[in-house]
Amino acid sequence: MSTLLVVTGLVLLALPGARRLPSRRLDPAEWARAADGAIRFGHLTVRLGLLLGAAPTVLRAAGVEDAAAACHRMFGPVAPGGPLVGWASAASFCWLSVNHRRAARAQRGAFDRTHVEPWIGDHRLEDGVDIVTLPVDEPLAYAVPRGAGQIVVSEGLRTALDPSELRAVIAHERSHLRNHHERFIGAAASLESCFGWCAPVLRSAMCLRLAVERWADEEAAPSMPERRVVCSALVKTAERMLGPALAFTGGCTVLDRLAALEEDPPVPSRRTRFITLAPLMGLGGFAVAVVAVWSTYTHHGVLGILGFCPT
Repeated sequence: MSTLLVVTGLVLLALPGARRLPSRRLDPAEWARAADGAIRFGHLTVRLGLLLGAAPTVLRAAGVEDAAAACHRMFGPVAPGGPLVGWASAASFCWLSVNHRRAARAQRGAFDRTHVEPWIGDHRLEDGVDIVTLPVDEPLAYAVPRGAGQIVVSEGLRTALDPSELRAVIAHERSHLRNHHERFIGAAASLESCFGWCAPVLRSAMCLRLAVERWADEEAAPSMPERRVVCSALVKTAERMLGPALAFTGGCTVLDRLAALEEDPPVPSRRTRFITLAPLMGLGGFAVAVVAVWSTYTHHGVLGILGFCPT
């Protein structure tokens, strides 16, 4: 059981990156939500599989022999190998948990560092969002999801862009705030922190980042004239980033975004949506079914381990 969960979770993590984002055929918002769901559920499934595989070994080492035997009967080992594999599963579970929390803290720290205090720069409130202009020459623009939200642009960016391009950039950042894109970026960052050694999984993280940026582009530029404006603004600021903040440009996504902006907004057919999303939904449903069937047969054993069953 634990082996099946680990393998299923890893496949879920790698599946969004198995193909490039079909930006010309699928709505980026829909793809971002599907990829985010697969990544989160895959991460949870891997950790659950490792935890169940490690439980018999850890409980036995703690001297709880009866509980260890019950766990072994219900969960089984994560793979052939006995205690060695059990301890490896426990170490992997702890390592993934620590890195997941570390990535979350790093993102919160990045937003804390990039939030601009009221006495710095020029602040004005537009539709409930604090628009800040920093007196720096370097062109930059990013969103900070703190409170009602903050959009930061620099004097250098205002100088480099014409008014329509600047409005497009701000609309892009508003989309990040309105749709809480920091959650998607956080999932990608956690994936990179926990599975940085696995190239297929890293591609999934990059695919999710691209989908989020394309999502904001589509909301900022729903028609062809506006798309040309966003494209022009993106070209002018293509080599400017601000670390893990929700910046207007991201080096790994610029070329794909430019290519998509040169075409009409995607209008996906039902067939395209089914072909693209069915593997993610099917595998996720399979993992849920596995856990549901397993829990049906083992819930009495779990209650016994917890000491709630009558003796």
